[in-house]
Amino acid sequence: MSRNLGIVTEFEIDSASIFNMDTLEAVTQIKVMKNPTDVDVTNDFSKAVVTSSETNELQLIDLTTSPLQIIDTQSIPAKAYVTITPNNKYAILTGGPDSTFTLSYDIENKTILSELPNVSESSAISPNGTILTISNKQDNGAIKQLNINDNGLLIDEQYTISSGGNIANNIIFSPDAKFAFISNTSTRSIGIVSTINPHRIGLVNAFPLTSQPQGIVMSADGKTLYVYTDFTIDIFTFDSSRVSLTLERRIAHGLRAVGFFGGRRIVLNSNNDRLFLTAGVTLNAFTTAGEKLGTIPDIRALGGMAVPTPNYFSRAYVPPQLNNFLDLIKKWLGQEK
Repeated sequence: MSRNLGIVTEFEIDSASIFNMDTLEAVTQIKVMKNPTDVDVTNDFSKAVVTSSETNELQLIDLTTSPLQIIDTQSIPAKAYVTITPNNKYAILTGGPDSTFTLSYDIENKTILSELPNVSESSAISPNGTILTISNKQDNGAIKQLNINDNGLLIDEQYTISSGGNIANNIIFSPDAKFAFISNTSTRSIGIVSTINPHRIGLVNAFPLTSQPQGIVMSADGKTLYVYTDFTIDIFTFDSSRVSLTLERRIAHGLRAVGFFGGRRIVLNSNNDRLFLTAGVTLNAFTTAGEKLGTIPDIRALGGMAVPTPNYFSRAYVPPQLNNFLDLIKKWLGQEK
């Protein structure tokens, strides 16, 4: 499927819908378990993992079939948020503030592999297997470090650092995996953690916001951070040498933001020129300059959202510009007719 597609859970109507980020249209819908809360997709947009806050289940969806098909359903301890590893092999599920688990799920073999007693509400995974999870219930804004080995087993590194604020709700890695960014709702701030050395991660800086963050996303070049707050889209440039954020623009979005801890509320398209935000039950499109393009019809987008993310650390990933150049070389060498 195209990299210009995304998927969103529809909490109120027990569904998940695929949408086209170019045409701003709903493409197809599938009925899932009751009250789907979160979703993530593999980098090739071939499979999605959906979780529920009502039935305590995960479901694996085959996105390559028409109609879409649920190909596995597993019971899990409680409501969960989901992140798929960059190699597309495993899904990491974090249990939210009212539960005490983090578990790994083997996507190919459709098996739950391991579980840790870890209070966590959201997670991010770097290509080297470092997992950072948010813990608010016990630590009021701590970041816990886990790891996942080649067999999909979780390892507790027994290491906790500050998120740079209180009541964190989202965490992401920079594309080069050297930094992690955490949005903190209570203190209205963005924390920056250095992950250059995965054995010595630590909080480096924190930057204030004017209102509570709902979600964060970073451009593919790692130079721009977009923060979706209650009232605005805040656009920052990131200086990795100084580990600093500079506010370039603050745009009033005019949306009714409703928080879902852990679920992705804001994503970028593959061209990095459009932002998609969920608010209330609407899915809204903006340019990265802040111009509203419209609301995608026929979607009641109360829940998590996901788009395919190129794995910049995989040898299988070739940037589009380089791919075109390689095609020209092949033709010149006579390898492609």
